[in-house]
Amino acid sequence: MERTVTLRAQLTAGLVAGLAGGLVIEAFYRAADWAFKVQADQVPLVTGYVTTTVLPPGSRLDVAIGLAFLLHFAISAGWGVGYVSASQTSPQLLARPWLSGAAFGLIVYIVMQVMLLTAGLYHRPDFDVLLIQLAAYIVWFGIPLAVTASRQLRPSTGSG
Repeated sequence: MERTVTLRAQLTAGLVAGLAGGLVIEAFYRAADWAFKVQADQVPLVTGYVTTTVLPPGSRLDVAIGLAFLLHFAISAGWGVGYVSASQTSPQLLARPWLSGAAFGLIVYIVMQVMLLTAGLYHRPDFDVLLIQLAAYIVWFGIPLAVTASRQLRPSTGSG
């Protein structure tokens, strides 16, 4: 039995899922910042990553961090909407969110690295940083995004 989902429900699910993924990966990066004892005057990992790709050198740190957070969550929401859109033609994305989310997180990581490469901003990470980034995108972005999308679009049972 095929279920049709309204465009509004798709957009809502995509935005919520993307923001959830963005929030979880941000929390992971905050924990990584803390675990690696990033100094208070240093730019946190994810914020620095986003900031250095968008703003010119010498930008005010407070403005840069604010814009980086906005951009981070806007990009996350966009990925969420894209995932939900893809799920309408590939229902297995919602049926198996753990596996699909892990694969999606890897795809997001690769696409983001290709974007940095084409913009001339790519820096090959050290192996330990690469492992942290892969874990961040697969476990702390892709899976939460997919699970949230799956739950948002799950048919209601009618018992409530």
